[in-house]
Amino acid sequence: MLVGESFYFVNFLLVCIAFSLFILLIAIFGMIILYFIRKFNKKEWGINFLEIFIISFAIGLSIYLFICFILDIFMFFNFYSAYLSIIIIDVIFILYLIYHKDLTREKISNFFASIKIRFTNNPKELKIFVGIIIIILIIQISIQWRIITSSYALPSRDTYALMGHMYHLMDKGYLWRERHSIHYPKGFHFFITAPVLIYPDFYFAYTYLKFSGILIMSFYIIVMSLILKRIFKKNYLVLTGLMLTLISNILWSRFTINISSTIPTIMMLISFIIFRSKCPFYLTSFLFQIMFLMNPTLAFCYILVWVFLILLKLTSEEYNFRIVLIDYLIKPLILMILFILSYIFNTLIVKNITFIDFINAFFYFFKFSTININLSKNSDLLIFNSILLNIDFSDILKDLLPHNDFLHAFFDMEKRTLSFFLIFTFVGLFLPTKKYFGKEFSELVKLTKFSLFVLICLYLFKALFENSNIILFFFLIYVIQPKAVEAYVGPIIIFCCFNLNLIIEKAKVFTIYLKNKYSSYRNLLKNNTFSKFFRMENIIITILLISLSSTFIVHRDVDYNVYFEKEQIETIFYIKDNIPEDSKILVNFYDGMGDALHSMLSTYDLYDWEFSEGKNDILKIKQYIKEKNIEYILLDLEYVNSTELYNFTSSPHFENLYENEIHIFFEYNDDSDLFLIDEKF
Repeated sequence: MLVGESFYFVNFLLVCIAFSLFILLIAIFGMIILYFIRKFNKKEWGINFLEIFIISFAIGLSIYLFICFILDIFMFFNFYSAYLSIIIIDVIFILYLIYHKDLTREKISNFFASIKIRFTNNPKELKIFVGIIIIILIIQISIQWRIITSSYALPSRDTYALMGHMYHLMDKGYLWRERHSIHYPKGFHFFITAPVLIYPDFYFAYTYLKFSGILIMSFYIIVMSLILKRIFKKNYLVLTGLMLTLISNILWSRFTINISSTIPTIMMLISFIIFRSKCPFYLTSFLFQIMFLMNPTLAFCYILVWVFLILLKLTSEEYNFRIVLIDYLIKPLILMILFILSYIFNTLIVKNITFIDFINAFFYFFKFSTININLSKNSDLLIFNSILLNIDFSDILKDLLPHNDFLHAFFDMEKRTLSFFLIFTFVGLFLPTKKYFGKEFSELVKLTKFSLFVLICLYLFKALFENSNIILFFFLIYVIQPKAVEAYVGPIIIFCCFNLNLIIEKAKVFTIYLKNKYSSYRNLLKNNTFSKFFRMENIIITILLISLSSTFIVHRDVDYNVYFEKEQIETIFYIKDNIPEDSKILVNFYDGMGDALHSMLSTYDLYDWEFSEGKNDILKIKQYIKEKNIEYILLDLEYVNSTELYNFTSSPHFENLYENEIHIFFEYNDDSDLFLIDEKF
């Protein structure tokens, strides 16, 4: 594997290839299930091939995660177990289609001929649509590339913990069980590691985690463009929606960092394809399973939308209790439970706990549990104190006014979502849905309105109760609100486009009014060359696009941090390159920031020695090394003084294997009796 900053472009191409192969394999795998669902359903869903491909990918990924948690139980996650069966099934499916004449040369030719006809009938419109997507992708990729390559380190501290899980999963074939928390399923670890199995090299794993966020955000943009095109049909609104996507600070930040909420955010968007089309609603169960196994908090945000959609169905004019009950509640719930069974079994077996302990773990995490549970020693990550749920109205009144800052809350929401374009969504929130947006889009608009309404409520809670000790508000503000911003920004962008489209439609009416009212304006419109520049709707669109562009330039502010130096990462690479797995290493700083970096050494046994008064005697250090049979010592120079460092560098028992400005890595070679040590120590 080529290593270093000079090889970034080559490595990025390899990442693109691995990512594309994984997407293709999983999409074909999901297409098998979708194929038989469509056969059984016997209804026209009204979706195109790209939408079928995207939904197939979601279904395939859902089943893939189900399989991965089973493989983890048997410690058997590798290329052959994770991929080989899928490849074989994909090939068998293609042969099945050929045998049953569902995939013939004629049908393939007709498919491409239909695409050609579409381009022939609407060449300008389709070319502009494709051109818009390409331009937006170029902007997105170039900006993320500049951010990511500005440092050798990974953006954010959390990615180092993820990197450690990837290394452990690659090398050991199962999750890092010492850090396998019950309340936070590790579905994203399987997803992010899967393409690396194609080329299981730890340098490539690091490069993949560094760059794959670019490709995941590109996928989000493509999904968004398809939804906008399906709803509005107009290219300028597709461009508007994609520009709003680029303006969103939260999307830039989360996708650039490349953490577990990114794929659930995409699933939230894909669900709107299902909502808008005639696809069976129970397909959303596949999406929910992915969200839950990657980020349960974001899955909770999705459940809120799901419940609201059921309420809409119950209050609709075509309301049928039996259909709503079966199609929108029973079927999805049954599938949701079935899909997360592998995770439940995995946790019960790996953590050696009961199902009651499993349920309580989630309440324990959110600090709602009032029950003392006796977990096994392996469940040491559940260290949160149990707090009684006690809502005191005197506390509510006390906290109601002193700490609120509505203006700050609004500006934070504005900065993280759509900048000042958020105002258009606030205006649209109060407009009657059917009257202004039409019956056709009534349900979709209400869903997007609800997303915005929930987000506003969460920010209001934050403004009112940020310093409150009431557990419910703690849960809403600190657990739900950050994830809700990311989950709902996609629906809010769609809602903003609805409102902007309404303004443009009203501008068309105003153009007709001016044309009928003033002869001079009517004469301007008669000029075929310049008439389009004087139409009010075109003026509004021009102002809108200029505002979007200028806002994008000045508003874009990606929140990320780089915590580690290049030398620190190179030390880890040296150890991974030269030291056998499962070796015992003493480190002198194994908490806080250092702990995140040391996560990359997940396949080694790490021991901590904190230099402090009374502990820095070299005899005590050697005694500890001998007791634990430690073979190597990694010193962070920031946390040792010159005397302590001299004790290591001057001793013949510590061989200096690697050194840079931040670290020194020793091998310990003393087989003599501990108490027959040279007196100078």
